[in-house]
Amino acid sequence: MWPSGRSRQDARASALALGLALAVSPCGGAGCRGEAELEPLHIEAPRCDPGPGAYCEHADLRGADLEGEDLRGVKMIFARLEGANLRGADLRGAQLTLANLRGVDLRGADLRGAQLWRADLKEVQWEGAVCPTGEGSPPGGCPYADLGPDEGARQGP
Repeated sequence: MWPSGRSRQDARASALALGLALAVSPCGGAGCRGEAELEPLHIEAPRCDPGPGAYCEHADLRGADLEGEDLRGVKMIFARLEGANLRGADLRGAQLTLANLRGVDLRGADLRGAQLWRADLKEVQWEGAVCPTGEGSPPGGCPYADLGPDEGARQGP
């Protein structure tokens, strides 16, 4: 048993649920009590082929050129999109929850119904975009675009 009273399988299952991969190695240090240790593994970000309904969770799309692409319903949860070009993209119903969208070009993009809960929206270029609410983007960006459904009751800047 692990010191917390949990089994190795419990620890591994919990880590996998959080998107972590762990390797078990035998304990070999001076403080070893005959227990195995968990060590983090380096795993490459999943590859994805962005398109309608694609599953791109945890994908690394930094700097990708997706201008004008049909990305309706794409699932990019936890995706890294820093500096990507999504100008004029159709992102209706896309799931961008917890995605890193820092510096993304969303000018003219259609985000109706998109989920941007807790996404990093710093330095996003919003001009001419259609907000998740269906309204046109004001000069400062879509108000409260990064709020979840339970937080969306607030309106306006």
